[in-house]
Amino acid sequence: MHKFFTFLQLPVQRKALLLQVVVLLPLCQISVHCLSFNRIVKLFRLTSCQLSTQVARTCSHDKCSATAWAIDTVVTYLNFMKTRCLGQALAGHLILARQGVPTTLFLGVKKNQINSYIAHAWLCCGNYVITGEVEKTQFSIVAAFS
Repeated sequence: MHKFFTFLQLPVQRKALLLQVVVLLPLCQISVHCLSFNRIVKLFRLTSCQLSTQVARTCSHDKCSATAWAIDTVVTYLNFMKTRCLGQALAGHLILARQGVPTTLFLGVKKNQINSYIAHAWLCCGNYVITGEVEKTQFSIVAAFS
């Protein structure tokens, strides 16, 4: 009940952002499980981009940090959703694209202890990491999409 009262005390913009994330995260996660990656790229209007050009982008820090906060909050408090990194990155991409904020979605891989590959996705705007920051340094970038 305490979390609900905390939610009620939030500014309207934060409430709206949280509700967007609550709706988009499951939809993005379902698309990750049900669609091929090529279909996801088309559906989310992602375009492949060169890695070297993405760092120079300017970032709307307020919008990016608010989106990062909302995704992290929903993932933390509604952990039954079990969203993974790609679903979170796609949801963040959609939210920020609607606001006109350019983002870059990175895909990376690494080998684990049994020599199989593990993948990770993270979303950035300029140098600001919106989702997936904790693990991103462990992965080698294999693709980027804007």
